[in-house]
Amino acid sequence: MKFMIRFFLALSLSLPVAAGAYNIPVTAKAAIIVNADNGEVLWAKNPHLKLQPASTTKVLTGIVALEYASMSQVCSVSERAAGTQASRINLRPGDELPVKDLIYALLLKSANDSAVVLAENIGGSIKQFAAMMNAKARAIGAFDSNFVNPHGLTARGQYTTAYDLALMLRYAIQKPAFKEVALTREYMLDMDNRRPVRIKNHNRLLWKEEGAGAGKTGYTRAARHCYVGEVTKDGAHLIVAILGSRTPWQDVELLIERGADVYATHATGATNDIRAGRDTQKKGKAS
Repeated sequence: MKFMIRFFLALSLSLPVAAGAYNIPVTAKAAIIVNADNGEVLWAKNPHLKLQPASTTKVLTGIVALEYASMSQVCSVSERAAGTQASRINLRPGDELPVKDLIYALLLKSANDSAVVLAENIGGSIKQFAAMMNAKARAIGAFDSNFVNPHGLTARGQYTTAYDLALMLRYAIQKPAFKEVALTREYMLDMDNRRPVRIKNHNRLLWKEEGAGAGKTGYTRAARHCYVGEVTKDGAHLIVAILGSRTPWQDVELLIERGADVYATHATGATNDIRAGRDTQKKGKAS
């Protein structure tokens, strides 16, 4: 059964050529460009390499939270959640926040304490919530991922791939609530009896790229820089993902620029082989 699922996914989200067929010199250990409309993989480097996901994990955390809880559900903060390592919004034991605020903190501020609060209140425990995450990942088709926590802090047995990240984001952006949150640049959190806290989206593309859509950053020392996001560039609706990058925003910008080129090549029917991009580049005709 699992083989058949993989077979049909391969038909809908297929990799047309080898990673090196179109030269995109990213520093990331793994990277991918996907047509967000039909799921076609336009280019990839080590798309199935299993790597630490850092806070890109929170894409899946957000999906599960939105599917299993209402935005108005009130969640209580435990001592464990309040003691979670940064990044955080400095929650205190006994604080109560609605799921809505916790998801904004999760996707904008990348708050690890918010992730734990969601996991404990929706799943009953981090372990049970991780099981929900893994079940959802399999349902989406992300068979090469495994999660043991909801925030992405380095943990044994936690990994994903660039391919799986693209799958999960493509699923997430079909949810209006996810897109609405992820596209928000700034949000004001009501912190009970304390001053409200203004949080800013970590996704720099919302300020730098006119067609930027939903996206999620991530970083730990073990994972290096990670990112998955959507963007519309020159008519191309793309999803790009990177894992293990030393120069994340440079990598992302390269993927967007070249992804638009590859998309245009496919759309015009000029060639069925994206190696043409490399050949043209050699002749000095492509930027």
